Amino acid sequence: MLKKDIFTYLNNLVAMAYSDGNISEREISFIMKKANELGVSYETVKSLLEDAKNVHFVVPKQTINRISYLDDLIEMTIADNIIHPNELKMCKKVCKHMNIPEEYLEEILLIKNIVILT
Repeated sequence: MLKKDIFTYLNNLVAMAYSDGNISEREISFIMKKANELGVSYETVKSLLEDAKNVHFVVPKQTINRISYLDDLIEMTIADNIIHPNELKMCKKVCKHMNIPEEYLEEILLIKNIVILT
């Protein structure tokens, strides 16, 4: 992955994590794990997390990355086994922007038996 793509990827994880107005410890751990796998420094991730309210999702341009992005966004979102309505709304918005059928998201959540707060 190119450096710009890595930053965009982590940026998107932070945007999804903050979509409910809060980033849980489990979400932070997931983001840090992914950053570590990609060789990104703690300081870089810390900076993104500190500015989370100003971070916005960027739709990946390459189709091959879209499913991978969505899968990781779902994993990060369900890190605490609960999806806040704003997180679900953002997941659906991401699916729409990336031309991924919303049914894909619904299937994943059903398979993982995830609770959606109302």
